[in-house]
Amino acid sequence: MTPHTLRKCAKIGLLGILMVFLLLPLIIQGGSPTPTTDNMISSDSGFESTTIMDQSSSDYTTLPYLRNSTPYLTWVDSLVNNATLPDNPSEPELPLYFAQSDRSGETITDNKHYFEDAVIFLNGLASMLDYSNEEILAYFNQLKDYKFWDSESGEQGFYSYIDSQSFENSSVKALKGNAQYILSLNKLLENTATNSEATNLIQAQWTVLNDIFYDSKHYLYNHTDSDGQKYMEDQFLAALSGYLINKYNLPNAASAKTRADDVMKLLIDEHDSGNYFIFKNNAFDYKRNFDLSASSSVMDLKTNAYGILALLEWFLADELVENSNYLRVEKAEAIFNNFYHHLWSNSYSLFMNTMWKPGANIVVLDDTIDVVANSIMLLAVERLYQITGNFSYFEIAMKMFNGLEKNMRDSAYGTYYTSVNATSGQYNDIKSLKTHANIINAYNELNDFGQQSSLTLDLNQTEFIKGEANPLNVSAEYFLDFTLSSGDFTKQKIYDIFNATFSFVFRAPNGTIIESQEISGNNSGKCFVLFNFEDNMEFGEYHVSLRVNYTGISTQFASSVFNLQPGIEIVNLTLQSSKIRCGENFNVSFQIDSEKITNITADIQIEGDWINNQTIFNQLIQAETLNNYSFTVIVDQVAEFGNSNIIIKILNNSLEYAESSIEYMIYSSIEIISVQQVATVFRARNFTTIVSVENKMGFAESIIMELSGDNISPINLSLNLAAYQIETVELTSFVQLDTSLGDLSYDFQISRKSDNSEIKTYSLSSKVKNPLEFLYITPPEKAYQWRQNSIICSIQNNMDDPQGIQVYLNDQLVSSLSSVAPGENILSIPISKTLRNPYELGIKSFRIEIYDSNGLLLYQDTITTQVEPSLGSILLGYVLPLAIPIIGIVIVKHMALENKKRLM
Repeated sequence: MTPHTLRKCAKIGLLGILMVFLLLPLIIQGGSPTPTTDNMISSDSGFESTTIMDQSSSDYTTLPYLRNSTPYLTWVDSLVNNATLPDNPSEPELPLYFAQSDRSGETITDNKHYFEDAVIFLNGLASMLDYSNEEILAYFNQLKDYKFWDSESGEQGFYSYIDSQSFENSSVKALKGNAQYILSLNKLLENTATNSEATNLIQAQWTVLNDIFYDSKHYLYNHTDSDGQKYMEDQFLAALSGYLINKYNLPNAASAKTRADDVMKLLIDEHDSGNYFIFKNNAFDYKRNFDLSASSSVMDLKTNAYGILALLEWFLADELVENSNYLRVEKAEAIFNNFYHHLWSNSYSLFMNTMWKPGANIVVLDDTIDVVANSIMLLAVERLYQITGNFSYFEIAMKMFNGLEKNMRDSAYGTYYTSVNATSGQYNDIKSLKTHANIINAYNELNDFGQQSSLTLDLNQTEFIKGEANPLNVSAEYFLDFTLSSGDFTKQKIYDIFNATFSFVFRAPNGTIIESQEISGNNSGKCFVLFNFEDNMEFGEYHVSLRVNYTGISTQFASSVFNLQPGIEIVNLTLQSSKIRCGENFNVSFQIDSEKITNITADIQIEGDWINNQTIFNQLIQAETLNNYSFTVIVDQVAEFGNSNIIIKILNNSLEYAESSIEYMIYSSIEIISVQQVATVFRARNFTTIVSVENKMGFAESIIMELSGDNISPINLSLNLAAYQIETVELTSFVQLDTSLGDLSYDFQISRKSDNSEIKTYSLSSKVKNPLEFLYITPPEKAYQWRQNSIICSIQNNMDDPQGIQVYLNDQLVSSLSSVAPGENILSIPISKTLRNPYELGIKSFRIEIYDSNGLLLYQDTITTQVEPSLGSILLGYVLPLAIPIIGIVIVKHMALENKKRLM
């Protein structure tokens, strides 16, 4: 996570935190706020409004601590020490905050980084920032990457602060910060993903806490690693850490609880080592010397607030062991009552700081109202309510919340003052991180109250019959549901929320609001409402919505429904058939089930899109029985094909008592008996599809038959069918010459002529072949000159009559081959005339082309054969040419001899 990203997350998270605990913007502009004595959240919060609210969407919780405060975000950003952010974006970023600023946040007045502030602040962030639990855990771990952690000494532990200038630590380790580190890991123990590592961190820190700070001689904890004084606040923080370990049953739970128990016993004088009187006058002393001798008998608010928390956790840790443990709760209540009696400021609705008892009476010693101390006391009051169920504690918590918001929040800058003097009204303008860290922590716990509130809404019944309906009784209960746990002990606590405001809204079936009521709940958290039915109310589902609020607890919503029924229901609605033809009559049967206590007269209405709608008037419907009915309905002759509905209504004076419907299928009056397609069709030839249809109804109907496809001639035939007529027709189409061989797909459709409504469509398929098919060709192996030679070929005639052909040999038409008979034909293509040259011997090629009568090429190729001489070709081509000259010479010579003889 880059520095820029983490700073941005921190800003957004801090804004979200303040939004959780702030309510509405204060109207006061500038200056110090005016004290208030209100016991509830101020009237501008909106929670005292009497407006009837309703649930607008799904169930959700609106918490009373929400306020947008951009100025607070600006102030927090001013506290970030940019020097602590790494320059390398790949390094982990842990923004550290300065401790204090002036009122505006423009000037840092304390530039130290206090460890205790950081971990308390992080505890608030753990539940409010948009960090995952794993990121929060990493944040805790990174605290050791800075000089807070003593990594050199054997005892280790966290130092109290880091100086931002020198970046050196304080060299002193205080118990408070080291204990708060354990307590702030509380939320991470509740998450499975981080439980294991958080457990390891807590165990290691518990060891550090005891190794560095525990005084085994006096059984209490020292204030710092160098100061042996015993501050009671330190003791309570250490004890709370031990009880936290025990609560989650961590591996060292038993020893941690024992150590915490020993501390608490000593503080309330139950320890074996003697009476130290640390707890007296229903309050704990502020501190003791290192040897427990008296040091300060001042009774301060923060110490005793932590004391109340420790006593209550001690009680929870042992509640199942012995009943006398409730004395610890009583001591906690006594402390609270003591401080409420002596230090409560009615003007500010908050506690002043310290008191003491110099004589017989307790007097106020310091009338400063400190926000940190009051934040701790607010936590204590919240815990008192959870354990005792005494609602007055919750009311006081609300007073404190209201006091903090109206009196301690700076209206000019949106941040909180550190303190105010209850007498002079003088504010400490310093704004501290500690103040805001603690108030966030307290508000987080107060926020949980809203999360644990529950609301139930019950109706005495959900079905009512009009005219006979009793009033609707609505009851609701608003309560808090807590689960307290410690170690193996778990106990559920349910507390009613007194005098909450219940706002009911009743809505008609159309969503119209018909009645609204706002009522205060009783001291049992319950509220009851009566809703009366009017004669003009419509039938249907009514909605009851409830919004409930008690100041300071989340607004909750609940809803329910009830039905206003006529007491009449149509049941067992059936038809003669689920498929009805156009123009067909059929029966509709049903029963009317009446829950009425008296007979009524009503009209029965039968309606639908394609039927003869009808109303049967003044039908007697007998009470508390099933009434049987059956009616005949006619479907229109020109009804649309497909699904339709018949609706049955029961009406009385136009008021609909009941309605029911049933779906059925409308189909044609024409039934298609058969569609006979041919398996094989031929190029450039006709084919016939035979269709048989029947008119099933007693009226004439005209239909259109269509045959269509990409490679056939379309056919459109109009046919008139008389009532109940059966007709068979032949649809003759033509296959185009250029149609591809193989599968041919085409459609046959029948439609109603009057509106072209499709009755049915068939997807047909045939095999496409040629009328004539070439099978094979065989040339002679050897062809002899001057003899009869032929090329043999076979042609299949797929037709039922002779078909013409044309055979070409070397581009010359063979006139002797002009037709083929049905079936297979063996053709002899003569080649003798091409073999008369006695000198053309060897391989000879012949180009063969065969066409059908449409000029479609059936075969084309060049074939070869071996030409051999015959006796005749030898005599004529070779012998005779040689013999003739010789014979001529002989004759010439013979004639010459004869002439010579005559001359002699």
